[in-house]
Amino acid sequence: MKRAAAERRTPAIAGEDPVESLRLNLKVILLLVIGFCTIVIVATRVRSRLALITIRSITRGPLRPLTPPLTVDKAGIIAVLRAREFARLDTMFTTLQSAAEKDVRQEANLELALEAFKREDQSIYPLLDEWVKRSPSSYAASLARAESRSIRWSKSDYAAVRRDSIAALALNSKIAEAYALLIPLHRDDQYTCESKQQVDKGLKQSPASFIIRTAEMTCLAEEGGWSDKELAHIAREAQVHVDENPRLRALLGFVDGRRGEVAVEQQRNLAAIAYYTRSIDEGGDDATFYRGRGEALLNLGRNDEALDDLRRADQLWPQSPDTLQWLAYGLSHDSKNEEALRALDRDNEIEGPSSYNQELRISIIGSMTEKLPRAIGDAGN
Repeated sequence: MKRAAAERRTPAIAGEDPVESLRLNLKVILLLVIGFCTIVIVATRVRSRLALITIRSITRGPLRPLTPPLTVDKAGIIAVLRAREFARLDTMFTTLQSAAEKDVRQEANLELALEAFKREDQSIYPLLDEWVKRSPSSYAASLARAESRSIRWSKSDYAAVRRDSIAALALNSKIAEAYALLIPLHRDDQYTCESKQQVDKGLKQSPASFIIRTAEMTCLAEEGGWSDKELAHIAREAQVHVDENPRLRALLGFVDGRRGEVAVEQQRNLAAIAYYTRSIDEGGDDATFYRGRGEALLNLGRNDEALDDLRRADQLWPQSPDTLQWLAYGLSHDSKNEEALRALDRDNEIEGPSSYNQELRISIIGSMTEKLPRAIGDAGN
């Protein structure tokens, strides 16, 4: 009887004990978790090493700009506006638009000229209103005012951008920039991509336009929910016109450029450098790619390389406030304070007063002031 009782207390199969089975399962789960974590850590280290390899293998050959020479003076345009020489402005922009209609590559100069009106400085708004009022038949006036409001985010501003862009197109249906402004707009309290309608109209007028295509891809990437694969397909399709407009090549680097931008925002600077390097390899020498990689290199303390990239960005697309501010920041960290202040002066001349410009200027001047007593003390010794 005792033996029989003992046999009943002892399971025939050890795994049939619920407690023992639970312990075994927990061990298996724990091992799986440890294994998964190990794989993640190894993969992360591999990606980091690959990114480091990419950094070390960066080569910078001679620049091959995708645009014709950019001859626009943005500060000069604002000076003419402040002088209320509206007829002169009309002539300037009519000349630029006519050049773009004859040679699509020249739309880059028109785009750069219109950027002059994208300023934090709101003192130009009444002047633009006056230009429109005094020149009702000027598509340039409506287009300039639309451009100035496109950087603001209220519903009323978007409605105004739409009205002015449509007014400009009613006077000249070939303005690529006006179609680009109409692609991403607010309507009925919702952000809407008007890509299909406006892109089709715009490309019918200018099939090789870079401005229209990049506006479409940006809008679809941000609000349209399109995948990287779909965006890359749009970029490849555009290459049928690349001989007519070499700038279209930059679209091939669009997806990696956006990945690099996100990586910088997430402080994954090694990955950002890898993405931007690939975007340059695929899309060619575009200022946006060099500026983004320069920012990531600055974040890693690689100042010399960063300044090389930022100077390239400034050469490829001059008078860009973003580039000038990053240049000033990098130069100040390299103790090139006088050059940094010159970059800030140029930025202020182009876009008007800005809070970041003023903060960085104060920081640089403060650093120079701190070093002055030390220099005097060293000279005395």
